Amino acid sequence: MTRTLAVALIAAVCAALFGVDRPSAAQTAVPPQVTARQAIETRLAGIKVNSPVKVRRLDGTTVEGLLAEKRADDISVDVYRKRPFRRIQLVRRDTILLSEIKDVRKLLTEKQRAALAAGVTAGVLLGTCAIALASYHASASPNANPSSDGQPPPAGSEAAPDHSGVTAAAS
Repeated sequence: MTRTLAVALIAAVCAALFGVDRPSAAQTAVPPQVTARQAIETRLAGIKVNSPVKVRRLDGTTVEGLLAEKRADDISVDVYRKRPFRRIQLVRRDTILLSEIKDVRKLLTEKQRAALAAGVTAGVLLGTCAIALASYHASASPNANPSSDGQPPPAGSEAAPDHSGVTAAAS
């Protein structure tokens, strides 16, 4: 019974994630070119000018740079070259028609990449410390005497109570 419920739950989650509820291509009368252009326009609307972008064209080439201008039918991207120990240098400005764009994505800035790397590093270090601390506390038993080095307690000292069920006669 639980296995059936688990399979049904996984199927429902997969259907929600992979979009079974979207209408099929046979049900929609809108040409796919118009839909793709609208998707590109809505994605460009969320990207500010002078933001780093990666544009993939229909012919497979990619352009990475800063979004210089947004117009009704095209965009302009400034392509830069980064050389070690030198300033970045403007190579060219590409003007790309919206009809030629397959995909456009906003890239992370250098500060955002550094913050992400610092966060991941801090998370890994904290996780490692938490595992080491839990391992340390699990290995130390609560009744252990650290100075005894595994030796039984001396005869005159109080030992742990005996739970064998035999009661000793009091003298």
